[in-house]
Amino acid sequence: MGTIQEDGFMPVRYRRSLSDVVVDRNVILDDGIRPTSKLLYVVLLALPADTDIRDAAPALVGVDSSDDLDQYLAELADAGLIETGMEEGEPVVIVHQASA
Repeated sequence: MGTIQEDGFMPVRYRRSLSDVVVDRNVILDDGIRPTSKLLYVVLLALPADTDIRDAAPALVGVDSSDDLDQYLAELADAGLIETGMEEGEPVVIVHQASA
């Protein structure tokens, strides 16, 4: 699994095109996912594809730097809401929309 601490651009990718952000209530009410992780998930759903999350996400979720996002990305990956990895030699975050 890649981390955002790696050098290079880390864009957001989606399994399908999203025009509206809809979050399953089970994600929001899941007490096993921290509030900052939930907010990051919503932000990732809302960001345009190919946005570098290291630039866009920290201020939107209230963390000091992109390095602080790793723990929340790991939590979202463990919950099956995102995948992190490499695509065409670059680190990416693939966002899955939970069924509403």
